[in-house]
Parts: sequence; C-alpha cells; structure tokens
Amino acid sequence: MIAAKPIILENLADAKIKTWGNDLTEAEKYFKIAYSMQYKYGLNEDKFLQDEIINLNDKIFDRHCKNANELFNKYFSQALRSISVNDFILTGDYLDMAINVAVDYPQCNIPIYEASEKKSEFLPAITYQNLISDANDAYFLGNYQKAVITYKTASQYYIDYRVKNIGLLHIPFSDFLIFHDKPEFLLYCINYFIDNKMYDEALSALTILKNKKFDVKETKKLQKKLGLFMGIRDAQNFENQKLRVILLKYTGNDKFFSTFSTAYRKGWRKNNSFINIF
Repeated sequence: MIAAKPIILENLADAKIKTWGNDLTEAEKYFKIAYSMQYKYGLNEDKFLQDEIINLNDKIFDRHCKNANELFNKYFSQALRSISVNDFILTGDYLDMAINVAVDYPQCNIPIYEASEKKSEFLPAITYQNLISDANDAYFLGNYQKAVITYKTASQYYIDYRVKNIGLLHIPFSDFLIFHDKPEFLLYCINYFIDNKMYDEALSALTILKNKKFDVKETKKLQKKLGLFMGIRDAQNFENQKLRVILLKYTGNDKFFSTFSTAYRKGWRKNNSFINIF
C-alpha cells in the first residue's frame, strides 16, 4: 500500500499537468489510473490522497465546462456574424451547434436559452433560405419536379411567415429561371406551368429558350398547347382588345413563336371552347 501511494501521486501530478495544458483526454487517463489504484490498494481512507483526487476531479470538470462555454460562445458569435450578413443557413447551423454543446454539458450552466431564443427569432429566415437551397440542389441534381415544387413552397413560405420583415428579398420564379436555364429544365417548367394554368409564367420560360437560341422544333408541341390555352383565356378576359395587339405584346412578331401564334388565334376564335388536338 505504501509503495502504491507514490505511484498514485505521480499519476495525479501527470493528470494535473495535462489539465493545465487542456489535454483532458490524457488527464482523465492518468486520473482513472490513480483513482482505480486508490481503491485497489485500500487507500481510499487516506485523507490526503482523497483530497487530491477530489480536487483534481473538480479541476478537470471545471476545465471541461470552461471549454464547453468557450465553444458555445464561439458558435453563438459565429451565428451572430452570419445574421449580420443575412446568411441564415449558417446561422441555423451555428445555433444548432451551440445548442448541442449546451445539451452535451447540462451540468455546466451554459446559457442555452440565448441560442434557443435566437433560433426562434430567425427561424422563418433559416427555413426560407434552406428551402431555396434545397430547390437549387434539386435543380443541379436534375430533379426538376422537386426544384419547382420546393421553390414554390419557399415563395409561399416567404409570404406566410413575413420573411420580408427580416430583411430578405424574394426572387420571383421567373427570375429564378433566368439563372437556372438548362433547356431541359425550362421545358419541364413550361409543361408544369401549363398544367397548373400558369400561362404567363410558361410564356416567360419559353421566351428564355428563345433568347438562348434553342431549337424551335423542340418547343412546337408546348407552343401549340400554350397558345391554345392562352387564346381561350384571353378571348374572355380581353374581349375588348385586338388579338394582334395582344400577340405582338406576347411574341414581338418573332418567328420563334409562330406555332404559338397560330394556336393562340385558334384558341381565341373558339371563344373559350376547348378541342383536344394533342
């Protein structure tokens, strides 16, 4: 027992040094050796050893809490910086990391409420920007259906949760198409818009294809479908306007839209009756 005591003290000394150096993994290793030897050799009644072990255990605990608080403060500060530049995806990530630190060290009295309240405050902006990011990711992965639906969800979320009040501007989907202009995506969007009676949006996407000098032959079926539906709609809504004036506004008399124009005239003349020509 007497021979064991110096070894225990040596391990405690090594643990102290490692604690001072913030190498807590090594500190705990030496501490556990000393602690187990204390009981193995019946030295648990040795007051000096017991006081040393308790004191060191407290120091290791305090160091863990100091590190945890510093890490929490680091993440929380990074979240605040992200807020200042309107990067709310990063804001959400940093606040989640700060909250996780506090959850992992409940005994350290970390002010978790600060991060939780800040996340609640900016949750609409965090959610909105994540939806936009998901729409972008879906586009680049070729999942065009998800890209469109997710962006539309983000657009409605922006309105419902008044994201504008946080200082973020929403880009209309028509502008989203300008920056996400793969022809196959635009073709998908045109068809999607027609099916959902969003005819003006479909025409905007078709115009982007025209501006990209896309092969007009690849658009004829969609032009025919879109022109017919818009002609039927406009015959009722713009009955006091001249057909050629409206068509000029839509197409600028560009030959690219010749199939659209023909179908539009047909739809207009049918006076809101629809014949399936596909």
